[in-house]
Amino acid sequence: MRMQTMCITAAVALLVGGVCMFGCSTAEPPVHPESLDDDQYAQNEMVGNASAVNESVAGTQQWQVKTSGVQVPEGWQPFAYDSNDQFDPFLLRRGTNDNWDGMQQWQVKTSGVQVPEGWEPFAYDSNDQQDPFLLRRRIK
Repeated sequence: MRMQTMCITAAVALLVGGVCMFGCSTAEPPVHPESLDDDQYAQNEMVGNASAVNESVAGTQQWQVKTSGVQVPEGWQPFAYDSNDQFDPFLLRRGTNDNWDGMQQWQVKTSGVQVPEGWEPFAYDSNDQQDPFLLRRRIK
């Protein structure tokens, strides 16, 4: 029970932090993909920038943040979930420094209380009674 509470707290903290970073970095409302053709979607892709300072690491990490549907594009990492967004609920990030692997790929799925080996919880969906935990694993 204590581990479940800790995971839920961590997931909520990530979600709130992600929403704050995302909300503060964009000036226009999101444009949903079904209303755009491929060229317009590429031009209107919502990407924000955020900075995070980690006391244990020298320097400042710069992040780009955007939303996505179920498929996570290459080079982006899922870090939060917005259960109120039906079109692109995942919040993605990528670092802008030289240490970031731009070829990385991630899988995302839902799970109940058990976390399968090789997967890590990164968000919690309070609207999902069956599989509330969102899991990710790096595949490349």
